[in-house]
Amino acid sequence: YLAGHSPSRSTRGMLEHSPDKSGIYKTSLQPIANLTPVYNTLVSFVPSSLLRKIRNNPILLKQYEHERFPATILFIDVSGFTALNERLASLEGGEGPEQVTKHLNEYFGRLMQKVVDHRGDIIKFAGDALICLFGEKGQNPDEIKKSAYQAVACGLEIQNTPNLREYNSLEGISLTTHLGVGSGDVYSLYVGGVQNYWEFLVA
Repeated sequence: YLAGHSPSRSTRGMLEHSPDKSGIYKTSLQPIANLTPVYNTLVSFVPSSLLRKIRNNPILLKQYEHERFPATILFIDVSGFTALNERLASLEGGEGPEQVTKHLNEYFGRLMQKVVDHRGDIIKFAGDALICLFGEKGQNPDEIKKSAYQAVACGLEIQNTPNLREYNSLEGISLTTHLGVGSGDVYSLYVGGVQNYWEFLVA
């Protein structure tokens, strides 16, 4: 129900991150050359970490794979969505689904932008929750610590931003966030393979 995977990606590029002189990472959009508009549209629904892997090794998977590396996961769970959906479903004239989409795009868009601003990668929507990865394979110890700090800083900024900690809709329903951070060994998994369809997971 969200229009695209991230507000900071377009259908013609992917996110790249580079530190400025202060050591703070800033996000810029780099175009992907030699791809058709259809492929570039599909790119907007794929996590940046998976795009980098595909770009570095563009070979179709033949069997299950997994990688293990130290990183940090930020879980963002949104409560109140069911009540909002039920309230809007009662609207006449078919406006309910349109209003649900409007509120979710507005609220999740702000959450996603905070994650991207802190150099996080949005791995998956799990119902009304976000699973976000901070860090990647091959980082040195200082980079691992920085990724953990960025995840915590992102969570704190979300909690300290009034319209993110609690989003009040015009229908009288509030959306609130519940956050969790886990740091340690992370497994990235590529599972499935039936008719060459694969699912990318982190655990």
